Amino acid sequence: MFGAHHAGELEEASPSTSLVEVTLSPLRDASAHHVSAKQQSVGGGRAHARRELAVGVFATIVVAASLAGVFFSDVLKRNAAVRGVPPAQRPAEDDEPDNASVEDDNEPSSFRVNALGYRQTPRSDYSDSDLRFYTSPIGTASTLEGSDSRPHDKLITWIVSATASNSLDWGSAADPFVVISTTSTSAETFGVGSCTYNVKKDQGGGAAWARKRSVLIPRGAVSKFRVQLWDDDLFDDDLALDVELPIPPPGPDWVEHLLTSAKGTVTLRARVKPWEEKIVSAAQISAFELSDTVLPLVGGQGALLQEHVTANGTKALLWLPGRNDAFYHPHVGEMLAERGYDLFVLNYRNVGASRRAQLFDNPYLNSHCESADFGEYHEEIDKALERIGSLKAYSHTLAYAHSTGGTILIDYLLREPRTAPFDGLVLNSPFVDWAQGGATEHFLEKIPKLLLALPFVPTTLNVDPGFKPDGWSAYGLLKHADYEFDLRTAPLYQVPVTAGFVQGASKVHTKLEALKPGQLVYPGWPVLLLSSDADDVLDADEIELVRSSLSANVTATRFAANAHDVFTSDSAENNDAALGVFGAWLNASGL
Repeated sequence: MFGAHHAGELEEASPSTSLVEVTLSPLRDASAHHVSAKQQSVGGGRAHARRELAVGVFATIVVAASLAGVFFSDVLKRNAAVRGVPPAQRPAEDDEPDNASVEDDNEPSSFRVNALGYRQTPRSDYSDSDLRFYTSPIGTASTLEGSDSRPHDKLITWIVSATASNSLDWGSAADPFVVISTTSTSAETFGVGSCTYNVKKDQGGGAAWARKRSVLIPRGAVSKFRVQLWDDDLFDDDLALDVELPIPPPGPDWVEHLLTSAKGTVTLRARVKPWEEKIVSAAQISAFELSDTVLPLVGGQGALLQEHVTANGTKALLWLPGRNDAFYHPHVGEMLAERGYDLFVLNYRNVGASRRAQLFDNPYLNSHCESADFGEYHEEIDKALERIGSLKAYSHTLAYAHSTGGTILIDYLLREPRTAPFDGLVLNSPFVDWAQGGATEHFLEKIPKLLLALPFVPTTLNVDPGFKPDGWSAYGLLKHADYEFDLRTAPLYQVPVTAGFVQGASKVHTKLEALKPGQLVYPGWPVLLLSSDADDVLDADEIELVRSSLSANVTATRFAANAHDVFTSDSAENNDAALGVFGAWLNASGL
């Protein structure tokens, strides 16, 4: 039996929302003011046609370069090299030869020189002070995007509606998108000075806009933000509206703007959330105590199991985070503890707190799958379950997984022989398909597999043309503006999308698609499937499509305004709504 719910949006415009109407004079020159619509995370947003064309060209270049053989092999070695070393440990320009290699056996054992000419300190030599390089991208002199002494407030915008004239597209239907941007030194440094809204399709087939996007603004340094309405074309987008608006004062109230021009209209709301207004504070993180247990793995690697075990715990929940994710969910942990659950967060290899514990020594391989097969994570799930079973005779054991954690969990449950180690599953926006569509999705599904068939192509090959080794992660920075977390667990720097990760995920997607009617991932057991229309990483429609393949007992809840991780949204109210659904499902399932 399937239970289907749609949770309404909780954060509507406040009663004190004010309306500002602006009519624009003749448009500025489009070529001088174009702001590109850059995708900020894997799976985020729907690609524009021009971006898809660029991806196709990129794929062609990569394949052609692969066939170049020995020459490209050297390029790949450089691509896979360790980039994450503190600036203080880099050699002077004349300190090392230009052709220093990763395997230079003439170097002292205290360090190696990678292909970029940077010293790589071995894991055992790291001190707490050295770990600072885990929190910022290499090649920048910047410090963290915000702090109590250097606050960066969050400008939140909300597109209510937007239309562009059909005449911009030679009489065909317009394909509008909106870019919100600011200009400041900080925004340029941290890469979170702009955001893009694309049209999403609702279940009824009508047009619906992605609800909210945010940028970070250094307090007192920026007074205006810019709104641009574009019509997407294959080669040259048309600018329909371009206006600057004052940044509203910090506070909970929305200011609504009605913008009109001869070629388009935009209705949007804006407000500013102060840096000090955290949804989860450092004090809350510290108060929810987690102990560490290292799980040794075959080949000398390791995973880290974080444990919150109490005397009153009679049930257990195994928690699998997503890609570049970590546990900063004390509000969820507290709810589980109140219900008698001990919590076990599995930081599988190369993910989360395993980086803080120095269980891998290249921060740019965060979330990398070395074998290009998510079956490599089965070992740590088995060992985590062994550890849980050794502590207590728990009456129930649940599995919780978010995003890529869901992909890994599904792969584990599909392995032969099939087993049933859990009494129920909670899947929070599971990564069950690439949300790109078109040429981008085809590239992700096909090209890494073809490349990895070549013997000289390593699984560490970066396949993201937008990756910048010295770039900040907009997703991580914006999340950190709302949630405090250990910066050595969830990266604030950009992480390459490796061919190993892409191929590993695609293999699980293929397994799901191959299931025949009646074949289920976890037959008979209760499953809670959570998704959101406001997900800026995955597609809620694609997530809901797999529920008939999960179990005969699925409760699916689709929120209107929650984030990709429905428990770390941009408001405590939306988090509470997700917690309420979680709690009600536990009650109804007798768990």
